[in-house]
Order: sequence, then structure tokens, then C-alpha cells
Amino acid sequence: MLMKNILVIDDDQLIGESLTALFSSRFNVIYTDAAEKAQVILKGKNISLIILDIYLNNENGLLFLKYMKKFNPFIPVYIISGYGEKDSINYAYKNSAKEFIGKPFNSRDLYNKIITELGTAPGDQSDELNEIIENGKIMNLNVTRFSNYSDINTTTLFKQFKLRFGTPPYRKFLDKRMEKLAYLLKNTNLPFGRIAEIAGYKSTPSALRIFKKTFKITPLKYRKTVK
Repeated sequence: MLMKNILVIDDDQLIGESLTALFSSRFNVIYTDAAEKAQVILKGKNISLIILDIYLNNENGLLFLKYMKKFNPFIPVYIISGYGEKDSINYAYKNSAKEFIGKPFNSRDLYNKIITELGTAPGDQSDELNEIIENGKIMNLNVTRFSNYSDINTTTLFKQFKLRFGTPPYRKFLDKRMEKLAYLLKNTNLPFGRIAEIAGYKSTPSALRIFKKTFKITPLKYRKTVK
């Protein structure tokens, strides 16, 4: 079975080497320090996922993100940056970034996100529950789909949830979505409809209703109180 290709774009060689070491046991990692070089790589390699820094010496990683939206919008792009300006976060999500992750990042959390994004190898079921729960993949799964995805029957799934998290699946799913909504309301200026979509909701009114019930406040008032 061929390994999937991850493209890492960061002008910090230490970061590049660290990410290569982190993912090399599961994926073929291609590292470059420049967006221009990355464009050449993309034309010659089948890339499954990109990890991109915003500031690349004299280049702007966000402009590369815009390029990717036209080149191939189906390749997930994970932004990593030591600068968390709201304008940059807004721009990243508007141009279809999968995630915006601040530096310094937690290697295990990033590993879990990427593993779940690209799929896990057979035999990893013991870690799979935690990997899926602790990252954005959960946003698009209900209990039945989660059970099918993780190859765990529904009864076992409920038992594992209760044992590991002390809560049933639907509650954990809801909590993760609410965390995502609150984070984006605080750190971006995106409209609530777009934020709800990123968090995995197909219905904005449904997301609004659940948010108000959870936080006892409207999204607009919440945004004003946290900014």
C-alpha cells in the first residue's frame, strides 16, 4: 500500500524536520521552505494534505492558500503560525483552510488531526476513538456514522465513550461543536452561518438554537463579550 504524501511548507527548518519526524512513520513527508517551490512540487506529486506556515521569509503563506483554492480546493490545508491575528484567521477560513493552529503547537494533537483527516492504518482501533474525538473529524459525524467509520459496533461505542469520557457520544459531539463555535466567534469576524458550517452544522437555525441553549446568550452578544 503506497503511503500518502504530506507537503510541509515552513521556512523554519527545525519545524520542517520536526514535522517530518512526526509523520514519517505513517506518511511520505515532503518538506520545502518556500511557496514557489511548493507549487512545483504540487505539479509533480500527488499531495494528500498540506501543512502551511503563514510567514515564509519574503513570501505570504496566505497568498499560497488562495492559490491552492484555485489549483485544487480538495487538498486540505492546515495553517500553522506563531501569529494569531484575527485578520489572518479570517482570511484563512474564508479561503478554505481546514484548521488554523497556533505555534507552539501540541505535536500529539496535530498528529491526531492529520491521522484522522487522512485515515488510520488497520490495527489502530485502540487509539482511534480518542484520535477522532479530539479533532475536527467529529464535526461531521453522528453516532451511527462514527460507529461505521471507526469499525466499532454501537453498543461497544457507547461503553467506550462512558469509560473514557464519562459522557454519552451525543454529549461529547455537542461539546466539541460548541467549543468550535465559541472559538471562531472569539477569534474571527466570520458570519455565524459560515462558522456553523465550519463546525459541522448543515442548518444555521439549528446551530443558533443549540448555541443559545448552551451558553444562555446569542452568538452576537457572546462575540461582543469575549472581544
